[in-house]
Amino acid sequence: MPDTLSMDVAREAAALSELADAWEKLFLASGRPHIHQSPDWLTLWWKHFGHGCQLHVLRARDESGQLRALAPFITEPVKGRVARLLGLRQLSFLGRHLVDAAGILAPEGEEALWAERFAQELLKSTDWHTASLRHLLSDEPYAEVMKRCFEKAGLHPELETISRSPRLPLKGSFEDYYAALGTGWRYDIERNQRRLAKAGTPTEFHLTDKVDAAKLAEMHDLNEKRAAAGDTRRTPLLDPARRAFLTDLCTPLSLKKRWRLAELRVGGSLAAYQLGFVIGGTHYFWNIAQAPEHAAYSTGKILLKMNLESCWSAGLHTFDFMAGDESYKAHWTQEGRDNLALNVTRPGWRTRLWKRLTR
Repeated sequence: MPDTLSMDVAREAAALSELADAWEKLFLASGRPHIHQSPDWLTLWWKHFGHGCQLHVLRARDESGQLRALAPFITEPVKGRVARLLGLRQLSFLGRHLVDAAGILAPEGEEALWAERFAQELLKSTDWHTASLRHLLSDEPYAEVMKRCFEKAGLHPELETISRSPRLPLKGSFEDYYAALGTGWRYDIERNQRRLAKAGTPTEFHLTDKVDAAKLAEMHDLNEKRAAAGDTRRTPLLDPARRAFLTDLCTPLSLKKRWRLAELRVGGSLAAYQLGFVIGGTHYFWNIAQAPEHAAYSTGKILLKMNLESCWSAGLHTFDFMAGDESYKAHWTQEGRDNLALNVTRPGWRTRLWKRLTR
């Protein structure tokens, strides 16, 4: 790492668009670029959900002005009447409630060095009193390195596991992988495929890297039917704000071929979909649903088998099920990583009084 580095904090929204090209280049140069750390995702998150927050984006540049590393944070008022009266502010990662992976963007091999540098910069800042840095990944060094830096400064950070992100390495052949799955699981998939065939209704598998408003509307309608049938699981497509965010994402991710939408159609109608992303040889499995009228055939399970097989055929190296410990994921893989939260409160009269009054 060069000694002649300049470090600054971007606080204005205009800085995000100014950084876009350099950010994209740095994003792709990182060891494992995760879609939720891309400039498209985080810049549009700021547009749709940044109200009431303050940007706190740490930028490191070399002597030529080239962006070398980036740490995208925000600060916002701590929730609660007492905290607001005391003027307490919390530090979080940009994108906080709509990311499954967060962290620092740095060139591959330099992650630990930059985690330390940025932690030191955070300690110099007076813009925050408490930090909740969620969705740091257990197989990356950021959480542990930043925790040690905070400890050296006399703070008492806490590191906790908040969820699990199952991952499936796409090694060998799909046929060998599938044959090694549990017999009952395979039998159920194959039995339902036969039942669909006997019903005489044409079944089609579609895969696309382009998503538009019409596709989102069709997925929205399927989720409305699912909700009307009594399914209480949450989906971003039934939340107007999140649907608007996804609509804005359609064009940039379609142009970069980063969407991966798998569909199973029965008799021409959408029976199940799996909406995800592809970048750096990894498929990120993000939002799924099956139509209630086809649920008896386990169309979601059938589609996942087809989707996985297509990932193998496309030469991808990883299928990331993303954060969440839903039981069905364990049937497909036992591997994964943890999502961590690094929490810390700085000492001072405000935080001492806050803790005393809210104990």
